[in-house]
Amino acid sequence: MIEKKEAYKPVTKASKSTGGGGYLGIVYVPNVVDRTPPYIEYVEPGSPAQKAGLLPDDLIVYVDGLPIVSVNSLLELMQKYRPQERIQLEIRRGDKLQTISIQVESPPKALPSKGAETKGN
Repeated sequence: MIEKKEAYKPVTKASKSTGGGGYLGIVYVPNVVDRTPPYIEYVEPGSPAQKAGLLPDDLIVYVDGLPIVSVNSLLELMQKYRPQERIQLEIRRGDKLQTISIQVESPPKALPSKGAETKGN
């Protein structure tokens, strides 16, 4: 005999809104292969990246102590951060490693700057 079970209650999964897709204001080099290194190609004026002192040609090596091997892994990780969180980036600039503290912001509502449009990202 089959017993009557409770009404089905779907399991609620944590939505992606628990993160935030934090905005740093960085345009990365074109992502042409699975492990394209996360070199900075352009920094948006007035962005958190510019305020923190990031520059084109900086290579992001670690985010909060986690190794970053590609543009894809960096973009995936950034989805977990929320606006107003502060993160530590370990970057390689020339032959030196530097630690930079940067505050994540909400993505701007305005259209991308002219520089970002020409970069294709």
